[in-house]
Amino acid sequence: AIGALLWSGAWNELSIIKEYENRADAFWREGRIHVALAFGSLAAATVIGIPIGILCFRAPKVRASILNALNVLQTIPSIALFGLSGPIEVRGETWNLTMPGWAQLSDQELADVLSYVTAEWGPEPRHVAAEELARVRSQQ
Repeated sequence: AIGALLWSGAWNELSIIKEYENRADAFWREGRIHVALAFGSLAAATVIGIPIGILCFRAPKVRASILNALNVLQTIPSIALFGLSGPIEVRGETWNLTMPGWAQLSDQELADVLSYVTAEWGPEPRHVAAEELARVRSQQ
């Protein structure tokens, strides 16, 4: 259906079509880069994910540890970026408050804050990379 609309010329006046006409070479070059990055990410995720998935399936004790670590890796940057509200339980004590997100900070500024906090108050010091926060921001 979209191909038929493009072929018919019904969308020729759209700004994106005009931009494409002026810069088709850049569109295709960036498209190839995008596809290469997508397949590279898929390959890396497959090479890492399948063995970890098999290990988690075969070893329930390892499964719990890996899934807990992955939850923490994803949760901490998300809470810092987008905030948290409502009741949460921490070490048996319930807190009902609102923490605004820090989305206005740059990736590097926020990574520095999170690295400091985990080093000072976390069970294990952990360096948070700016690239990790950029990835989380792009998912929202």
